[in-house]
Amino acid sequence: MAPEERRLREVHRKLLEERRRRGLGDVSYEKFSRSVQKMLPKLQQKARGRRIDFEVVVRGGKVGLKPKIE
Repeated sequence: MAPEERRLREVHRKLLEERRRRGLGDVSYEKFSRSVQKMLPKLQQKARGRRIDFEVVVRGGKVGLKPKIE
């Protein structure tokens, strides 16, 4: 498994933990991965070669992803 996929699976696991903690439904890894892949082109333009990571955030009772450019 590539390091990028390993990291995505880790973020997905954290996302599921937060969603379950709040009684929200699960999101399949495939759906999660497609969503991240959709975001990447725009983020890559902003990042200009820097590393892109994601963190799980909770705002207003909603669980989501926040991209981090490092």
